[in-house]
Amino acid sequence: MTEIHSAFKRTVHLIQFPLALRKYLLTEKNPKKINDNCPFRKPIGYTYIKRIQTNIKMKFNAYCYLFLLSFFCLTACNSEQSETNNDSPKTTSQPGQAPKAGCYQTTQDLWEERLNLAINGDRISGTGYRFNQQYNERFQLDIQGKKMKDGNYDVEVICQSKRRTNEKETQYETWSFQENSLQVINRNTKDFIGNLNLQRVNCGANTVKDTSLFDEFLGYNEGYAVVSKNGKYGLINKKGELTIPCAYMALGAVSEGTIMFYDEQKGRHGILDVNGKVLIEPKYDIITPVGEGLLGFVYEGKWGFMNTKGEIVVAPQFREVNVYSPNPLELPFNEGLANVAIEDAKWGYINAQGEVVIPYQFLHAGPFKGGKAKAMRQGENKWIYIDKNGQCVENCN
Repeated sequence: MTEIHSAFKRTVHLIQFPLALRKYLLTEKNPKKINDNCPFRKPIGYTYIKRIQTNIKMKFNAYCYLFLLSFFCLTACNSEQSETNNDSPKTTSQPGQAPKAGCYQTTQDLWEERLNLAINGDRISGTGYRFNQQYNERFQLDIQGKKMKDGNYDVEVICQSKRRTNEKETQYETWSFQENSLQVINRNTKDFIGNLNLQRVNCGANTVKDTSLFDEFLGYNEGYAVVSKNGKYGLINKKGELTIPCAYMALGAVSEGTIMFYDEQKGRHGILDVNGKVLIEPKYDIITPVGEGLLGFVYEGKWGFMNTKGEIVVAPQFREVNVYSPNPLELPFNEGLANVAIEDAKWGYINAQGEVVIPYQFLHAGPFKGGKAKAMRQGENKWIYIDKNGQCVENCN
């Protein structure tokens, strides 16, 4: 009410000028009393001035009403927003639930993260690590956080590089705890921007295990996540339901609805769909999804390609296929072409039918992204960028 009263006083001051103008038009322009019934005594311009006076009076009343109504609405909205902002942080997240102490883990966008959190009243603390799979770099984490009025947590994370010991970064994040998960909202660091979802997992062999939790959670891809329990791996969907039981010694990453598995008894790899149906029997030393609906496999030391029905599409003939490690989602086939080596240090590109599109002329070659690929020419010690015709388009000289 105090703010509305103040707004009213400010509005009164704002409309003093048009009031003075109205008074001037009604008095200064026509100081003498005029007999409207006697047209001969009306001064020159009287009808024009009367029309202005009438229009100003009508418009003035309408404008004042609209001005006051708009001003009060804005003041009330701002007042309500101000009160709301004072009571809660600026976040679009849902109110958090009570956090649970223990370990949380995920793998997302080439980052693996694992936390061990303790709860003390409205505060959380803990340690953990982040591992950058692309650059093989590990970071140690120190965590301190305090509960906010909406149930989420304002968290300070000190991130210390294990390789560059003088490099330390302090990050401030909003955390939201749900039943058995932790969502980091809008993380914004130099290496990662976006939300991060971690699942609560068992902490390790020396702790009491919760049978309702998994031992590892390796992050969602295509709506499915690889999890482990008692040393065996399985697959869950976004509802947390097991679509592949934790019965395999190893599972790959879901790609185009398929996933590699390792049969411990046969000592070979095969391919499953996301519901656990065997698509390719475990009889290969290496087999993995490579994109374009194809699977790469090794036979007698040579790479070939087959479809998910087990039909050979490209006969084994390549010395190497650029299946990047440790990121299993960096597939050789990108934008219709795969980088392959016919022999050591002779890389080129083929299409999904096995036809050579760019000859084997490079010392090394990477996958296509955005119409360009990184390659190194024979006899040179620098990377260039080529187009899909094999022509250099960047860093050529």
